[in-house]
Amino acid sequence: SALGYQMLNHEALINSWAENEPILTFRSEAVNLSATIEADDNTYRFVKTDAVVEWDRSTDEISTLLELTDFFDPYVYQPGDAQTGYATIKCGGEPDAEDWSHANSISLDADGNLIVGIRNLNAVAAFRVPWGSKRRFSNESSAELLWIVSNNSAWSNFTFDDDSSKFCMAHHVRARTDVTAPNQVFLTMFDNGDSRPECNFMADPHQPDMHC
Repeated sequence: SALGYQMLNHEALINSWAENEPILTFRSEAVNLSATIEADDNTYRFVKTDAVVEWDRSTDEISTLLELTDFFDPYVYQPGDAQTGYATIKCGGEPDAEDWSHANSISLDADGNLIVGIRNLNAVAAFRVPWGSKRRFSNESSAELLWIVSNNSAWSNFTFDDDSSKFCMAHHVRARTDVTAPNQVFLTMFDNGDSRPECNFMADPHQPDMHC
């Protein structure tokens, strides 16, 4: 059940692949889990989840493209010890909700696939979504998970050449191509880096000199 916390946030991307060019964004909602989970040395019964939605500006309707919990189980996909500064959501007099996914960026690659940045899971995921009008009006998700890249090797489809190459709590993930490497796809992002083991300013915000 929902806690009454719900909002559209972070991204506002025009989807040129769909009819009427709707706006892609996230809808966040705090929900009650069937059992508790552990994070940041705390126990939570509620988590804030994210869905990718689109707003049709011609009809002022919002439809859901995919729910992250349909592909990422909060009991399995947990940041663990590598994640610090995990936030909670306040919902009036209700219990705190763990900011579980904190998805924060949506982009489209050259094939029209959704590229979703999921900050608190230190992950980027690609989804194939059919952009026909029939799917949009049905409001039923037909998204297909294509791949995940994450600094957690347990659920990443890719590996890093070195631990120093891993991204942490990234923002603004974008897929791009390069004419010098036509068969490759590159991801660019802002790497916040503030959950790296050497960056402990979340535990001590008064540290004067951090280079992360």
